[in-house]
Amino acid sequence: MSTAFTLSFAKSPKAKTDTVVVFATDKNKLLPSAVAIDKKSGGLISSAMETRDHFKGRHGDALTVILPKAAGYKQALVVGLGEPKKLDALTYENAGGKTFMALKAISAINTAILFDAPKDASVKDAEALAAYGSGLRLRDYSFDKYKSGDKKDKSGDGKKYSGVKDITIVHALSAAGEKEFKEYDAIAK
Repeated sequence: MSTAFTLSFAKSPKAKTDTVVVFATDKNKLLPSAVAIDKKSGGLISSAMETRDHFKGRHGDALTVILPKAAGYKQALVVGLGEPKKLDALTYENAGGKTFMALKAISAINTAILFDAPKDASVKDAEALAAYGSGLRLRDYSFDKYKSGDKKDKSGDGKKYSGVKDITIVHALSAAGEKEFKEYDAIAK
């Protein structure tokens, strides 16, 4: 069973969003939405990418940056997509799954994914949106019917992280992506 989160597609992010997800390709090349957030944050994202040796924009790389209030979000998650020419539907689906696990690790609650597809990608934007959303949905699944849960709070601060509540994938072709996602989602159920 999974703890259901709301997944939606829109042309603009929702007002109460605490986390933004943006993308980079190999060799640390930020995609347009990431460049815009980096500019709003005064260059914090590009600076963090320079100082963190483990992040190179490769497929599966993830980097978290705490943002100033001027950026409009509390934190950013930069997800590496790898080489643009190698991007296909399966790669996007895999990236969606890795993104979901990273969102849980940073205690994101309401998330806007500013989806940019590199121009060199072999898959159309609508299919890429759907595959990415499918990866998010599939990675949320956990078979815990017979597990006995540990009821104690492990953080020690008395607050229990309730998980990701809402994810909005933001793109100009959100309607087409949502239509294709319904096919992916039907298979996953």
